Amino acid sequence: MARPVFPSRPLTFLCPFPAGGIVDIVIRTFNEDLAERLGQPVAVDARPGAGGMIASTALHNADPDGHTIMMATLSHLTAPLFTPADYHPVEDFVSVAQVCSSVGMIVVPTALGVGSIDELIALDASDPGALNYIKPGNGSFGHLMVETLNLNAGTSIRPIDYQGLPPGIIDLLANRVQVGVLSVSQVVQHAAEGTLTPIAAVGNVRAAAFPDVPTLPEQGHEASNIETVFFVIAPAGTPQGAVERLHGDIAASVASDRVQSRIAELGLLPVPYADLAVLQDKMASAHAGFDRLVKAMDI
Repeated sequence: MARPVFPSRPLTFLCPFPAGGIVDIVIRTFNEDLAERLGQPVAVDARPGAGGMIASTALHNADPDGHTIMMATLSHLTAPLFTPADYHPVEDFVSVAQVCSSVGMIVVPTALGVGSIDELIALDASDPGALNYIKPGNGSFGHLMVETLNLNAGTSIRPIDYQGLPPGIIDLLANRVQVGVLSVSQVVQHAAEGTLTPIAAVGNVRAAAFPDVPTLPEQGHEASNIETVFFVIAPAGTPQGAVERLHGDIAASVASDRVQSRIAELGLLPVPYADLAVLQDKMASAHAGFDRLVKAMDI
């Protein structure tokens, strides 16, 4: 019997956050190149909401044939820790490729007059509960980042729920919400205009666009530091041949000079190549770590 040909039809690349956001932009940096390598169109389908769980559910329900994939971030691993899901974020999916990692920026409206993490902590202490932050879904990077700071620094910065970051940024610019955890690309223009002030880089390296803004560890808050990786997943049960084809073609697409240049422009970092077994182990290890963190935060 002849083996099924993959791909045999167009692919759907699910995005768990709104069109125009950083995850959507990352997918679009290489989906056309990927389509050329696969010989089939690769359509980006944004399914925002519920901290990414709407897209993860759609992927879980998709045929496990390799024709539906998703760009996942740490919210895929963490959102089900807050809201019951019909799937397990590790056991019901298979890792396909890792694409890049993010240097997040903790930012405040410049009008707030805060220039560092310690100044933000001091402001919160002067009026506990008065400061708010953008929460683009349970288990999102911004949610875990600020709640980890609340846990470790004793702050009481309160969440304001948004469906994705873009609407929250509008309120941040107007000082209706005081704290945001954004990608570098989302900060650059507003920082240049003087409307937002980055006060810390989240990760282990400073952002190239903001070399004078120290990381959380450099400011003495290593315990509150979180890293996030953008990775591609497919439903469990996807044929190994399809997974391997996707793995190789995505890696080749992302490694191109054009895509690497665009990733750098977005303030993201390349990640080392890793084989499929290593990727699956990393996904399982990260989920277990966030499970322990959420229990410790008691949220």
